[in-house]
Amino acid sequence: MFVIEFTPFEANNNAQLTTIATVKNSDTGEIYWTEPVIVDVTADMTPEQIKDIVKQKTSGFTARVEAIELAKTFEGVIPQI
Repeated sequence: MFVIEFTPFEANNNAQLTTIATVKNSDTGEIYWTEPVIVDVTADMTPEQIKDIVKQKTSGFTARVEAIELAKTFEGVIPQI
């Protein structure tokens, strides 16, 4: 299982909100990775739309964590062909 923790949004002069997502193992606390999440903002956006964009931008994180965990199961294994 994993969790995503975010830093508070920061606004810039390009009409964007930025946050840093930290993806970590909820059982061990191991940090898998961190990456910026950037949301382009328009004048008519609602907070719900911004939340949905963040969800979309992080929607692939589950597959990435699963791939990381699968790769770890091969650590130390000598390939044989």
